[in-house]
Amino acid sequence: TTNLVSTQRNYTFALEHLEIEKVLVQSNGGKWVVIEPMDQQDWDEAYYLYGTEFLNRSLNDNGLTGLLYASTKVSPRKPPLITYLPVPLSSIFGNTYKAALLANLFYLILFAIFFYLLIKKLFNQKTALHGIIIFTTFPLFNGLLRHLYVEFGLMPITVIWIYLLIKTDAFKKNTYLFWLGLVSGLGLLMKLHFPIFIFVPFVYTVFLYHKTK
Repeated sequence: TTNLVSTQRNYTFALEHLEIEKVLVQSNGGKWVVIEPMDQQDWDEAYYLYGTEFLNRSLNDNGLTGLLYASTKVSPRKPPLITYLPVPLSSIFGNTYKAALLANLFYLILFAIFFYLLIKKLFNQKTALHGIIIFTTFPLFNGLLRHLYVEFGLMPITVIWIYLLIKTDAFKKNTYLFWLGLVSGLGLLMKLHFPIFIFVPFVYTVFLYHKTK
């Protein structure tokens, strides 16, 4: 029930089409096919899957050059980072919805590592371990894990950003400042509202910087 096949309007299919959650789909031997997400600005997951399929087809049809060109057009309305990561996963595991969702496992691993490091630095190892167990068993956390939503990818980026901000020692360590800037760019590529999530710790660190200067 998972295969992404086409995003072109002019494809003709013999089997019956179904209308599900604003995505035109077709039964295809136990798989499902995204033909064209209608009103895609209103349904995030359809929009991201559409972008991933567009990148996959560009890579398969025109190679790396086609992929690079397609990456400039894949997401005119939203930051495009979430559409990129499923592309290599689809190349390895097949162009399916489940393969695209494997990106969430990557986000989960990143989150667990840096959440642990962050809480350990702020408190202690025992608290960090308890925090990971509690947080990853939240129903909302597990619900997001089953969908290709930008919020799940934004979560580890935000945790990594805060960890790196602390490691800069109030903007004094240039090495961590470089990585902080890099992660800031990734955060904006994931969601334009990323600065809202880091505003409070950033302002507090600016205050510490001027206080200790």
